[in-house]
Amino acid sequence: MNFKDQLSIDLSVFFNIDEFGEIHNIDGRDLLVVIDKDVSAGRKRKGLSDYYSMSEGLHISKIMLYARVSDFPVVPTADSQMKIDEEYYRVVDCDKQMGVLEIELEGNQS
Repeated sequence: MNFKDQLSIDLSVFFNIDEFGEIHNIDGRDLLVVIDKDVSAGRKRKGLSDYYSMSEGLHISKIMLYARVSDFPVVPTADSQMKIDEEYYRVVDCDKQMGVLEIELEGNQS
């Protein structure tokens, strides 16, 4: 068994409902994924528009979604839209690493 084979087996630990994984409805399909909603902590603001939108009661919510590549027939691309649990998000970036998609998303929240 090589290193990549071992990583593939280890994905079953990461994407496990009893460990890190949670079922979420992604674009109409229930998938076992990991969502990190604490991604804005420690990140630098991009500009004054962040302050203007906050003053009107809106803010941009940023999340990271981790999913198995095999669960997505098409890898999401930047600026595409994704619906997660009835909320719409814009794909900021998507990176594919060793069988896992790391999808950075943002959406307007009030």
